[in-house]
Amino acid sequence: MMAGVATRRTWTGDGLGAGHCGRKTLKVIPISGNTQRIAISKDDRWVFTADQTKPQMAVIDTKTDSVAKWIPIEAEGYGGAVTPDGHWFLVALPM
Repeated sequence: MMAGVATRRTWTGDGLGAGHCGRKTLKVIPISGNTQRIAISKDDRWVFTADQTKPQMAVIDTKTDSVAKWIPIEAEGYGGAVTPDGHWFLVALPM
């Protein structure tokens, strides 16, 4: 799978089921062979998604439509969320 991103209101992804909602894919950004669940920063600048094949998170810059950084984590992440104040990103890890 690959992830695609444009803005909060135009997100669509390949293989993300309900994420399509009839919207048009504006850009495809290669992430990994298996990704799912995304989180978007309050200002729509950053998109976060877990690589389901390696213990790492992709940080996508929506201004450049590219992966800005890979963040190593303890295990494969199963989803994440930005805190309401926009200061923290939380990721769910398996037990």
